[in-house]
Amino acid sequence: MKISSLTPEQKTRLLAELDGWKYYPAYESICSHYLDNGKLMLPQDVKLYLTSYDAIIPLVQKLLVNEQIQIRFECALRKICLGDRTSIHKIVLLIPSQLCDAVLVATGKAEPCGFGDLLGVRSMNKNMNLEIEHIKVEVKSMDDGHNVKCPRCWHWHGVNENFGHLPEEIVANPKLAKEKLCDNCQQIILTDFPNHPAVPQIKAALAAQKTKYASAPNV
Repeated sequence: MKISSLTPEQKTRLLAELDGWKYYPAYESICSHYLDNGKLMLPQDVKLYLTSYDAIIPLVQKLLVNEQIQIRFECALRKICLGDRTSIHKIVLLIPSQLCDAVLVATGKAEPCGFGDLLGVRSMNKNMNLEIEHIKVEVKSMDDGHNVKCPRCWHWHGVNENFGHLPEEIVANPKLAKEKLCDNCQQIILTDFPNHPAVPQIKAALAAQKTKYASAPNV
């Protein structure tokens, strides 16, 4: 069924099922209910996935352990609400209902509307094949010790010597050491945002690279 054809109640039921609950419709004198390993939940007690980050974010985190769903989820986000370029501010501004739609499409519970068969369950066109393969490479590169992630555009690249975060930020969160600005984002900041607080650090990192490789052969 197309995502646009699902009612809020149908979406909520599908999301609850993805969260481990099995739905049982009303039968004779028994009202509709959900069960999960013997635990009973009535429809009115289901998490508010469509309106609450506290409900949908844990479900997204649980589902994205599966790499294939992770790839499909990113595709769904791009096609449903983010456009071709994924940026941090767009992701931050996503509302719970948009995350819910992406989850339902990524898990095959609903079909996207208006742009063909996104997930290739029936037939995938050449462009979507290329996009899926590109995202697979990006996901695979996350485990490559030689690559770092740009904190601005979130793309993975191999320029480890660019500026990423201040030393005190890395001390507070060591994971930030794997984030370095890509060449493109560095240039955008230097050109379009000359007063950005990161500009001095970017220039210092570039100067260090020039000094390091000034005498290198074939450079």
